[in-house]
Amino acid sequence: MSKNTVFFLGHFLQNVQSNDIVFSVMDVSNRRQIGMLQNSAEASKGVQKTILVVEDNAAIGNMLVASISLLSPYRVVWVSNATQALEAVSCVMPQLLLIDYLLPDMSGIALYDRLHTDKGLETPPVILMSAALTLPMNELVMRKLASIEKPFHLRELIDQMQALVC
Repeated sequence: MSKNTVFFLGHFLQNVQSNDIVFSVMDVSNRRQIGMLQNSAEASKGVQKTILVVEDNAAIGNMLVASISLLSPYRVVWVSNATQALEAVSCVMPQLLLIDYLLPDMSGIALYDRLHTDKGLETPPVILMSAALTLPMNELVMRKLASIEKPFHLRELIDQMQALVC
């Protein structure tokens, strides 16, 4: 199992007991790391690819952070709304965006459009998550966005992520 760095932006995962995970707490508004707990063997390893998760449901966000961190080689940055996502990309450069379609402050597609106008964020692939019965498929096809319907199997999500992040 790979070891990972997990960033929590505005949320904290409770009751995770693993010496294999590096935990960092970031203050996005001030763009600085404010705390870190790290396995010393992990400090010497190379930089991992980063997944930016934008999910407003705390239970789903916690599950995604823990699951992706434990089942994949990726570092996870989780924010709970589009505004935080726009701030987070000034601190980290994600190689993949995992975005909920129904966010409180704008749609996942609108967030994708905003993020892809930023220099350096034109190319990261996106997986749009939704529990909505109907996603605007024409919008997804036009933007070449992958999607996954909630609830989903974690293995399916991880496989889709790995196919998109080379």
